[in-house]
Amino acid sequence: EHIFVFVHAPIFTSSWGHAAVASAPVLSREFSDHGVKMVLTGHNHLYERTVPVRVDGANPAGTQDDALGTVYVVTGGGGSDLHGFNAAAWFDAARIEDYHYVRVDVAGSRVSLSAIGTDGTVLDTYSR
Repeated sequence: EHIFVFVHAPIFTSSWGHAAVASAPVLSREFSDHGVKMVLTGHNHLYERTVPVRVDGANPAGTQDDALGTVYVVTGGGGSDLHGFNAAAWFDAARIEDYHYVRVDVAGSRVSLSAIGTDGTVLDTYSR
């Protein structure tokens, strides 16, 4: 029922740290075609979450699709110095420059994500 993908480099990002991986157009379409719920990446030292993004022949750069889209999360807020952001992109739902970790909970058909700061503060939440 739930498909999660974990890769190192981001598929969608508006950070100045590292650009999206060159294969992002191909990967994001595959993820949409196979009903991936969430993609978790690192590489950029910050937290970033997209709206649900669907990529297909009619929308090769992606479009927001709250029912069928894949949520892309960059969670690289540990260790090295933090990166920052360029201007916000259409796909951005949350952008946070802070050290953090991410917790994902699955309960039946519900998936919930929380980004939690080093002091325990909840920085962002998402569920569907």
